[in-house]
Amino acid sequence: MSIHKAVYFRVEKYHAGESWSLEDSSPIIHSDTFFGGLAWSYRELYGNDEVGAFIEICKRRALLFSSLYPCKIGGTSLYPLPLNFSIDIRGLFKGRPWAVSGEVFRKLIRGTSIKELRDSLKLHGGVLYIADEEPVELRVMKSYKNVRDRLMGSTDLWRLSYYVLGDGCGLRLLYRVIEPKEVSEKRLMSALRLLSENGLGGERSIGLGGSSEPPIIGEESIEEPKDAELFTTLSLYHPTRDEVEKYADREIYYELVERGGFRDYRAGGRRNRAVRMFREGSVFPAVSEYPGSMADVGGAYKYGIAYPVRVIA
Repeated sequence: MSIHKAVYFRVEKYHAGESWSLEDSSPIIHSDTFFGGLAWSYRELYGNDEVGAFIEICKRRALLFSSLYPCKIGGTSLYPLPLNFSIDIRGLFKGRPWAVSGEVFRKLIRGTSIKELRDSLKLHGGVLYIADEEPVELRVMKSYKNVRDRLMGSTDLWRLSYYVLGDGCGLRLLYRVIEPKEVSEKRLMSALRLLSENGLGGERSIGLGGSSEPPIIGEESIEEPKDAELFTTLSLYHPTRDEVEKYADREIYYELVERGGFRDYRAGGRRNRAVRMFREGSVFPAVSEYPGSMADVGGAYKYGIAYPVRVIA
């Protein structure tokens, strides 16, 4: 059984970019967005030299992060659906769930089939739960904004989407320290607290993503099947060229997502070069212990290290 550090952020509402448009928001704060925010925290607290060292630590896979999923703090946590089960689910439910509960996830990775679980499952808000589980309450909201161009005398109406979490809910991060000698958890905790205050995700200037309370630190256990030859990832995954070659002619289950974004204004405020990554829940042969890479997007880095969990096909 593997033990994972868990960080729970008491966030009420947040925006997580999923495309170039503010009208779209994801219920998931992807690992590359979280990494960018954490690197900002390191720079604010410790300076440019320390943020460079932090990036090098991540490149060497001494520290792994998952993406952030909604959760009921002290209760139900959500995980990505391992995509090798997506075809079976499509035949039993209308639409494919974007997440599953921790209890469902643990059954699936150990090889329990969807057909075996069918009578004990329920679909609520796009998430697959065991029938008696308390669901994580979240809903998407749309806010209309009016921008006036004073030079041209024109106005423009646009729409912002964001998620609102129910009482007792928040966002949950998993992380693992692979090389304890290289990682100062005391500094990491300070950076997480600053990030919680500043806010997670986008549109923080209008009050989204922030929390007035420090994050809660805990643990979650996952019993991974020892004889499994596949893994699913809890973060975005940008494979190395060598890993891609090893996947050739082998069965994989994946979705691609294009990631872009902007740099901090002190780094020029420029738009990053877009890069494609494998989405959370994608399933691959276990060809290396900690697969993935940091994607160079032109003087900046996107976090693309997989957060692997073994899964039986």
